[in-house]
Amino acid sequence: MAHNTESEACDLLMEIECLDMLEQFVDSGCYERVCLYLISCVPYVPEPEDKNLLKTALNLYYKFEVYPLALRCAIQLNDMELVQQVFANCKDPAVQKQLAFILGRQQLFLELDEDQFPDAEELMEIMSNVHLNTNFQSLARELDIMEPKVPEDIYKSHLENVRSYGPSNVDSARQNLAASFVNGFVNCAFGNDKLLAENGNKWLYKNKEHGMMSATASLGLILLWDVDGGLTQIDKYLYSSEDYIKCGALLACGIVNSGVRNECDPALALLSDYVLHQSSNMRLGSIVGLGLAYAGSNREDVIELLLPVLCDSKSTMEVIGQTALALGMVAISTCHGEVTSTILQTMMEKSETELKDTHTKFLALGLALTYLGKQEEAALTIEALKVVGNPLGKMAATLVEVVAYAGTGDVLKIQKMLHLCSEHFEVVKDDPKIKDKKEKSTDCDSALIPLLRSESG
Repeated sequence: MAHNTESEACDLLMEIECLDMLEQFVDSGCYERVCLYLISCVPYVPEPEDKNLLKTALNLYYKFEVYPLALRCAIQLNDMELVQQVFANCKDPAVQKQLAFILGRQQLFLELDEDQFPDAEELMEIMSNVHLNTNFQSLARELDIMEPKVPEDIYKSHLENVRSYGPSNVDSARQNLAASFVNGFVNCAFGNDKLLAENGNKWLYKNKEHGMMSATASLGLILLWDVDGGLTQIDKYLYSSEDYIKCGALLACGIVNSGVRNECDPALALLSDYVLHQSSNMRLGSIVGLGLAYAGSNREDVIELLLPVLCDSKSTMEVIGQTALALGMVAISTCHGEVTSTILQTMMEKSETELKDTHTKFLALGLALTYLGKQEEAALTIEALKVVGNPLGKMAATLVEVVAYAGTGDVLKIQKMLHLCSEHFEVVKDDPKIKDKKEKSTDCDSALIPLLRSESG
């Protein structure tokens, strides 16, 4: 350490498994280089050595009172006790606010005691992202970009050197749907637009069915994070005679509340009544809305509300798939026992025909999300998925493993995934089905498309 060869010292202590000795040799002049080296080594070492490196870096940052970087290590370790410990030991009010903003960005929330933290209420508001919309719009005003944009500003179709044939102002449902998405994203969180704000109903009825739902839901994007003012503007669409508009309004309510913690829980109050609604579309809007509104919260009341949908006989595969995804978002990275066991049970109970449904992939994704970053803790679930019939079982096992090691940079897992990518699916030439297909005339080709799709799946 005294000769500026910190990396060799770290390598030596890693080799003899005595990293705990490192702390006594590190001083204020070299801790930054040591921590940077330890963190950069994390992707290249096996478990549990990677966690030991992060904990050592955290302890060094902790020793020299660099709390923001210590908090980053604690979040990377996915250890809420360490997160609380780092926050509790920071005494500087300005740094406490910085830590609160970091936690708010990661959608992590800590209950703070007012006796220990004089600014507890303000810090909890920062972590709740209550002022996110106000801060975003203040920045937009400062940059002078508050003027609403229209899809044409993005398309710039007037620059295309294409001669149009026939009238160019013909309304197309697909073009209107695309415009709804573009309008939502380009005016996201600005609170104003030119398509829905002036005459929303007129624009909504230029779309058909699911297009109506998407156009209404895009209002949630425009009003993102504005829980108080946004829900008031969406409320009128909940009383529409058109189910697709009502469904979109439910989804918009969830989008507005995304990432914002509110004591009144307006999203839960508005959406809970529609989770077991007779209409599948209404179910979809409320379930996906709840998943987005409470993503990362691990709220038991939301989980208990959604779990019965998976077992309900009236739920279609689309509803079941989206429910699994919503549960995965709410219980993300928690290894929630009830969520994982219920999704696994649902996958095992489905018939071979049902497992080939497109929406069953969301069951696998919902299950995988509960193990985000959990690494070896996903091993038992991966083993249990061998019972589920293929192709879903194998795909789900791979997805769970991918999500469990997401962001770790684990070299061994990357090599394994590259090996999987290099494997090619080979069709068995003696398969009687293939011989039958060859004997059929080309006139019947269109009738075979569903069969080919199911086989490739």
